[in-house]
Amino acid sequence: MRRSMTRRVLTVFLAVLALGSGRPGSVSAQEFGFQTVDAAGSVVDRIMEAFGMPRDFLLREDPRPGVTAAAGIDQCTSAPSGQCRFIVYNPAALLSIEQETDEWGPISVMAHEVAHHLLGHTVSEEGSNPSNELSADYWTGFALQKLGASLESAQAVMRLRGDPIGSASHPPRRARLEEIEMGWRAAANQGDETADLDDLLRRVDDREDDLRDALRGLRDAEERVQQAEERVQQA
Repeated sequence: MRRSMTRRVLTVFLAVLALGSGRPGSVSAQEFGFQTVDAAGSVVDRIMEAFGMPRDFLLREDPRPGVTAAAGIDQCTSAPSGQCRFIVYNPAALLSIEQETDEWGPISVMAHEVAHHLLGHTVSEEGSNPSNELSADYWTGFALQKLGASLESAQAVMRLRGDPIGSASHPPRRARLEEIEMGWRAAANQGDETADLDDLLRRVDDREDDLRDALRGLRDAEERVQQAEERVQQA
């Protein structure tokens, strides 16, 4: 029940943002890169821009073995509170993921960590748990579709590296793939609904044009009848 509610709330939230900022066009993943912190920041900025949102967290490289990417809160000197939100990532690990999947692989990893921040997981002090991970997976699918990735690309990393059994902190791979697909399809259907609305508005405009033509024809007929009556009275 909790996961279902989170998904519904998230869908509405993202739909409002997408409607407010306009549906973003597809972007080439080749424009992205992780060679530097600035380049990684550009990746995250593009993810955020897809929904008209600024980035309010920092990025740090973490080249230690075993690290891929993670979202969290850490000490910093740039905030009055002495704490900042971060995404740490390992450039070598992301490059390896890209080589094993495609150019969207590392982007999906970063989108997942962005989701943890946007959904408040990093401030809830709950730590990693299956419910939060599934919510972030759903958001990842939604975001990747908005950026132009195929469903196959959005799921590629999870298919390759997801745990088939799961754990106390992470759900099994099958459940996570399902969430990514539901998020991806929700974004795709949102586009279809927009197209349906545009088509409906065009049909309304066409019917209005037909109605105006019919009214003009009716007025012309009334004028001809009136002229005929006048000629009869004069005869």
